[in-house]
Amino acid sequence: RESSLLRMENSFLQNNHAQGKGGALYIDNTQSASANQVVINNVEFSSNSASFGSSAGGALYARNALELEIKESLFKENLATVNGGAVFLYDVENDVTISKSVFEKNRARGGAGGAIVIASQNGAKTGVLNVSSSRFIENRAGMYGGAISSGNTYNLYGSMVITDSTFE
Repeated sequence: RESSLLRMENSFLQNNHAQGKGGALYIDNTQSASANQVVINNVEFSSNSASFGSSAGGALYARNALELEIKESLFKENLATVNGGAVFLYDVENDVTISKSVFEKNRARGGAGGAIVIASQNGAKTGVLNVSSSRFIENRAGMYGGAISSGNTYNLYGSMVITDSTFE
């Protein structure tokens, strides 16, 4: 098998810190020819941070050929100095699914996407962010998208489909 599987279930990631990207979890599939599968189920990410320079993804940073599914998880009080207070998805080529999850009080201090950013420099490398039956509560961004940001000034591409979700 050329691809890998990461399955994280019934877990708790708290108070982790990265000087760059992905305060609790950093996934980069740049070197693989095929998509790695990542399944996050019933996981709590709380009080994680990514802070220094152009940091992104206070809890989770994911990049390139991934099949990412997040379900029934909680992202609470995570912080990124720049973008993606909880989650930053960059050049993710395949669709990303987030369902039945809660994003609460996450913060992108100086940039975009208090809870989530999906962005790409290349339109061909942009999967669709599918969010369903999820709640976004009091997330904040310093510039754009208090809850979610799709694309930005430098990375123009990002696509989303949001259904049955609440923004408070």
